[in-house]
Amino acid sequence: MFKQIGDLNVHYEVAGRGDPLVLIHGGGSRAQCFEEMIPILSKEFTVYSYDQRGAGETERPPEPKISHQLWREDLKGFLDSFGIEKAALGGWSLGAGVVMDFAINYPDRASHLVMIGAISPRLERSMDRSGFERRRKLIEDGATAEQIVAETFEFTKGAFSPNSIQNKPHAVEAIRQEHLRNNPKDYLEMLLANMTQPELGDRLGEIQCPTLIVVGEHDARTPVANGEDLNKAIEPSFLKILENCGHFYGYEQPEMTSQVMLSFLKAQWAATEGATAR
Repeated sequence: MFKQIGDLNVHYEVAGRGDPLVLIHGGGSRAQCFEEMIPILSKEFTVYSYDQRGAGETERPPEPKISHQLWREDLKGFLDSFGIEKAALGGWSLGAGVVMDFAINYPDRASHLVMIGAISPRLERSMDRSGFERRRKLIEDGATAEQIVAETFEFTKGAFSPNSIQNKPHAVEAIRQEHLRNNPKDYLEMLLANMTQPELGDRLGEIQCPTLIVVGEHDARTPVANGEDLNKAIEPSFLKILENCGHFYGYEQPEMTSQVMLSFLKAQWAATEGATAR
């Protein structure tokens, strides 16, 4: 489905019934990354997902250029367009950064946070970024999506867990196909935007809503240390480390990730209702 929201013609999906849960995908991805999770999550919630500015089928004007600030404001515009005053927000990878930024700047609009494969802004980025730099150069030299994938997919594959590489070749292939659909120009803008993220390290303590931090034990993009640091910095937070999972949660462990989210959200809502009753 499509909906005009501000300067965007947003490609989105809605499934299920219940309290609202909005899912935000990662960089170089699209809302499709949640397709195996949504049938599980939508049994308990109304699940909204959309292609962010510069991704998937969402249409945008050439200006302004992509930025984290725009992604944050686009999320606000999305909630406003559906009349959603407050929602649980779930973000993966870059999307986790977007919901983190949103919860800090719009604390009254986030009921709960779920950050999946999130970078802690308080830590230096120590993971291998050579593949991203190689993609940037290839795009600047005019490479096609096919050429970019051919030259850098081993870098992508290295972010899967050993278990997924051995036992879930369909998940690896799904990511390869997703990358083949990327528009190189939009991908370059995303890379450049991600190099200038908001300074949130000193503001993590401002997050007021219950927060779940999910990290895969084999996540090479956002290693476990990031989740542990976020857990320290955000007082109402819980950390869950997933076994046999790398960075591609919705492809590697969609059921496990979804069940962890459901357990957290249902427990938090039950606690809230219990406190209200008392």
